[in-house]
Amino acid sequence: MGRVGAPELRAYVVWLPVLEADDEAAARASAGRLRDPRVRHYWDGTRAFGLALGSALAIPPPRVERGRSRGLAWDVYLVYPPASTWDATIPTPGFWMHQLHQVPPEQAPEFEPRAFQAQVEAALRAPH
Repeated sequence: MGRVGAPELRAYVVWLPVLEADDEAAARASAGRLRDPRVRHYWDGTRAFGLALGSALAIPPPRVERGRSRGLAWDVYLVYPPASTWDATIPTPGFWMHQLHQVPPEQAPEFEPRAFQAQVEAALRAPH
């Protein structure tokens, strides 16, 4: 976020356990590297939000989890227009990228920092 200086920009980072070393303490340590008053950090220890977002984004389950209808949303990066509101239903992002092997490129592109920054800047310039 250091490259996008817009004071109206907000970032919400949801940390959840996926890898063996992932726990709340590790999330807090990682969150310390993202110090910016525009960033809010949340811990999703039950992965409930990650599963709900995976469903909302229609993320396919990875091969190792064949019995599930949707995959877990982690390592995903979402851009919402400034006027977006969240309620009981997760809104569809204006744009998103990921680092998940099971998401096909026609569904969403793999994360690339410059392309993501361009999408954030475009969303900030759009009329509200």
